[in-house]
Amino acid sequence: MNKFIYLSIYLSIYLSIYLSISLNGQVINIQERSKGTIIERNTIFNLDELKVRWKKAALENCPLVTCPTISVPGPCTSIVATPTGPTSVIVSFVPPTSDGGSPITGYIVTATSTPSAPAKRKSSAIITISGTSSPIEVTGLTFGVNYNFSVVARNAAGSSPSVTTTMTVTPCILNTASSLSNPTLIVNTATNITIATTGATGIGTATGLPSGLSASWSSNLITIFGTPTVTGPFTYTIPLTGGCGSVSATGTITVTAANTASAASSTPTLCISTVLTNITHTTTGATGISNAGGSGSNGLPAGVSATWASNMITISGTP
Repeated sequence: MNKFIYLSIYLSIYLSIYLSISLNGQVINIQERSKGTIIERNTIFNLDELKVRWKKAALENCPLVTCPTISVPGPCTSIVATPTGPTSVIVSFVPPTSDGGSPITGYIVTATSTPSAPAKRKSSAIITISGTSSPIEVTGLTFGVNYNFSVVARNAAGSSPSVTTTMTVTPCILNTASSLSNPTLIVNTATNITIATTGATGIGTATGLPSGLSASWSSNLITIFGTPTVTGPFTYTIPLTGGCGSVSATGTITVTAANTASAASSTPTLCISTVLTNITHTTTGATGISNAGGSGSNGLPAGVSATWASNMITISGTP
């Protein structure tokens, strides 16, 4: 039978309570009738205290029904601690299969340094963190010190049996990946790009790379290699594995069409000190030109130079 039903039965038989509730949540002027005897009280009770008294009375005098009992929750299981940085660990676990008849109100994770901690740690260090669900992050740990982790569940009756990890976890230095300067590649042209890493022991599956490109890892170096077969901007992610922390190498690779330039619009014979009629070349793929001054180092006569705009090279000047 629902505990609220038998409690109502008991209270209707044994208690006649008249409550006047003040603004601060307390109960005053209680008249209690118990087994034919009226006890006049002029005592102020806190509502929580009154609930405890009613519950105790009900458990002692349950009429014609089996009094329910509550107990502490069962133990948590499958506790796993994973370092997330030099001073933090994520602790995951499976909640108890039994809540003891009372809803679980939270969990407590305790980190205890092990006897194998460095000599500077003369005594065991204990850190306790509360949470409402798995996983729970434990912070404030000491880098280089080994810890064991235990988890208990709590309900109105108290704490579950404590379960401790069988593994020893040491906070670590986070993985790192250097930045890539967003390179521009030419379609159908082989490439080889490298990214330096620290801490990791490998990489996961790369995503976002242009078709034709792949990534590998060796000796703290990610290599992006292959021949891109499509054009456009591509933002990629390459997760690091091993080491510590959830870290990825990221960046953007832009693949453009191969550059082309048409034949000159004319091949004139020039007279010295005479303004040149512009010579043009149509281009594709390019975003500009280089070494196009009139110094002669690029093959143009002194006084003649080249500019680029809107996929057009224009040669002009006075030789």
